[in-house]
Amino acid sequence: MKSLVKGAALLSLTVLAACSPIQGNSLLTDQKDDPSTHAVDKTPKSEELFLKVDTPQITATAGQTKADISGECYVSTYANHRIYLMNGGSALTIIDLNTGSNTATCKNGRFNFAFNLDSIASGSYGLKVIIYAYDSAGTLVVNEVQGASSLTLIKP
Repeated sequence: MKSLVKGAALLSLTVLAACSPIQGNSLLTDQKDDPSTHAVDKTPKSEELFLKVDTPQITATAGQTKADISGECYVSTYANHRIYLMNGGSALTIIDLNTGSNTATCKNGRFNFAFNLDSIASGSYGLKVIIYAYDSAGTLVVNEVQGASSLTLIKP
């Protein structure tokens, strides 16, 4: 039995040692790879803009003054971008909880900002969180499909 196992092992090693590429390049070569020939496309693409809120409905409680809104985001390779909370065509004032500034941004694939509930009356609001990117010329780039997320806010 041991000789049969040894024979099978020897046969499999012989087959592996005899392997050689028939055509084209093989991963099993001694050929050196030149990393300077690799090209990574770093061109920003509007179709890569992505934003999704974690909680699509926020119901505030009586006396609650702030609502935290967070989610996932991706800005492709755009150097400049902003995240806005929109009520119709108007941008609402927000505070980025990561930086403390009044403009939210995507950081490490996440965003997190607070909205002052005292700035709106009681009612139900259909809001939109959207990411605006700016290309190297300063031109606004928007992806309304993947780069925006709807949010329902209910304030008693």
